[in-house]
Amino acid sequence: MKSIRLILVLVISVILFSSNVKAQQKVGVIVMMEDSLITHLHIGWTIIENIKAEYPLPFDIEEYCYKSVESVFKNNNKMEFIHLDKKLYKDYLNVGKNLSRKEKKNYKKSWLEGIKSENNIDALLVIVNTDVKIIYGMNGNSINVGKICICTGISKVSSINLKMVAYAFIDGKPKKIKSENITLTSNEYPRNISKKKPYSPEQLLNLEEPLKKLIQLQITEFKAHPNYKNMLALLRHQAALEKYNKMNPK
Repeated sequence: MKSIRLILVLVISVILFSSNVKAQQKVGVIVMMEDSLITHLHIGWTIIENIKAEYPLPFDIEEYCYKSVESVFKNNNKMEFIHLDKKLYKDYLNVGKNLSRKEKKNYKKSWLEGIKSENNIDALLVIVNTDVKIIYGMNGNSINVGKICICTGISKVSSINLKMVAYAFIDGKPKKIKSENITLTSNEYPRNISKKKPYSPEQLLNLEEPLKKLIQLQITEFKAHPNYKNMLALLRHQAALEKYNKMNPK
């Protein structure tokens, strides 16, 4: 009986998602960029010549990430993305710190079920930014450059650095989605190698386009990642199963 039921579910899944009438599934999206500043790090010939300064970002990075998710992930209106407050994920992280492994497992499941129920969503996608490390010098030294950074050095080539990670939640245990494109380099990015002369507002505006390009590259990589594709497959299976159960009530 179980094998027959499984075959029926698979058949319905094929019919449901190959026909012109497709169920629209809802995915909650939380974007939590922990830093609204861009760090400038200049590495000179000596430590004395090094510069480190922080500047406000020239655009709302979280809002841009939301829009990028909608434009990149949208697939013929099959999915609707619901913006959710990042406080939900902050609570998730803070509560989880004080729990045992078993308690954390139960909490993750109940936390996700609560969000799905309250917001009428089928899955949850969380996007965060993490610290970036760069390697420099002949000795291969590494340094933490913060979460959003422009790095300049003795050469004319500068780099924009941003590292985002996504987590796909379906059943409580998140699946990690990573990107490999965390750096863009160019000799056309604005440079500042003087401690006495900070970046001007015009120079900061010139960093907006490459930063947005880097965000688009990473979100596009998220879409092609196996864990994102697995999330879509599970959603299709859930929709087919729900359809089958409605057609065949006990």
